[in-house]
Amino acid sequence: MLPIALDVARLKVALVGRGDAVLRRLDALDAADARRLVVFSDAPSPALAARAGDRLRRRLPAAGELAGCRLVVIAGLPDASSEALAAQASAAGALVNVEDATALCDVHMPAVVRRGALAVAISTGGRSPGLARLLKGVLERLLDARWGAWLDELAAQRARWRDAGLTMAAVSQRTAALVRARGWLARLEMTPHPDLPSQGRKGSDFGSGTIALPPPLRGRVGEGGTRADS
Repeated sequence: MLPIALDVARLKVALVGRGDAVLRRLDALDAADARRLVVFSDAPSPALAARAGDRLRRRLPAAGELAGCRLVVIAGLPDASSEALAAQASAAGALVNVEDATALCDVHMPAVVRRGALAVAISTGGRSPGLARLLKGVLERLLDARWGAWLDELAAQRARWRDAGLTMAAVSQRTAALVRARGWLARLEMTPHPDLPSQGRKGSDFGSGTIALPPPLRGRVGEGGTRADS
């Protein structure tokens, strides 16, 4: 598997299916800002009709209707219908995702934690969606809403550094120093999580009920760059 991020705001995407499964996929695509999305369902629920709005086509796609799509997502259909639609999408040159049918998938839909523009994805390659959901729950508690604002701060600072002519390596060093100076990673280390045991065997990294991170290289951000504290 090659983890990549698709900018679905730029791509034509088709969502095909029925029931709660297709509704979950619609929520995921909307969260990813899929602007050129068309939804096909021959039995749309009231909830799907309401959320899809004028993007909804009350039928399954006919031959040729998937032409130009770069991604086709299929959910909640019988196996035979899913296989036929996956073949149609592949013939049109689209990447295909079929829920709970890894053999038909070119791409997998990971569990995603979103905090503003920050997106952390967890994929098991379709082997254990339940594990992906469990890890997502852990990360949702570790990465609170402040991380979106912190990313915005970093992005603005990065733009200033690049405008000043700093190299990518220098920007990377300053980013690390700024994050450590703000104590953002230390907050992760101190965040308790209910899924971790409050008591463990001696020496266990998880005995305190917190996530134990490696000790950071403490640094300072200044006009002259970064340095390790002595």
